[in-house]
Amino acid sequence: MSEQVESSGSYDADGIDQLEAIWGEGFMSPGGAGEVGRIVAGAGVADADVLDIGCGTGGAAFTLAIEHRAQSVTGVDVEPFVVDRATTLARERGQNERVRFIVVEPGPLPFADGSFDVVFSKDAIIHVQDKKALYAEACRVLRSGGRLRVSDWLRGEGDDLDPFVDTFVADSGEKFYMQTLAQLGAVVSSIGFVDVEVEDRCEWYANEAQNELARLRGPLRDHFLARFDQAFYDATVRFWERAVASTQRGVLRPGHVRARKP
Repeated sequence: MSEQVESSGSYDADGIDQLEAIWGEGFMSPGGAGEVGRIVAGAGVADADVLDIGCGTGGAAFTLAIEHRAQSVTGVDVEPFVVDRATTLARERGQNERVRFIVVEPGPLPFADGSFDVVFSKDAIIHVQDKKALYAEACRVLRSGGRLRVSDWLRGEGDDLDPFVDTFVADSGEKFYMQTLAQLGAVVSSIGFVDVEVEDRCEWYANEAQNELARLRGPLRDHFLARFDQAFYDATVRFWERAVASTQRGVLRPGHVRARKP
């Protein structure tokens, strides 16, 4: 991966359980299998060899293998804990022959040129500072005609982060490197990808985040208080309140990019 990929070390058991309680087992970002399907629409995943960059605990990889019939899915992540958890899920689901998960070090991807038909990533490249280097690696490991399908957390237009997003980022405890949708498209095009398309998903997530917050305040409250303490639950609710406000203001804007290697 890019030399600027950072391992936050914050994805421990509590952090993963928090996210999976809201987004579903194996998912560390919103939308579940439905959003995975939207990202890869038209990519020809069936019978393809797929690389999942920033695979987390494997939810997207299993969706690509089972629902979209990928021939193989290789998930990579810099966090050993999440890779161990994804590998365990693969065994439990009987998918360990078609789906594998690998811990990678920061730096170039450990694959030969032209190893994959599709490079996929869901909401993980926000952690990468040198995005051009990462997309260059994605292009390198794709076969000719291969497809790039990425979703990521983005920011609104303008030179600086809105102060509201600054607070959101600080509360997350993570290192986020956010760009605009236009910048994302420009970076991908600069690498040499063609047929580059971008899609703003802000309106969708603004509604989704409100639903997540309602579930946190309602049916998930007892689950959180049984698993965590009151302070952890309260902090989670506050974080989601800021996520809702940020997307409603349009300063936190998830988006997709689709492209093809010539």
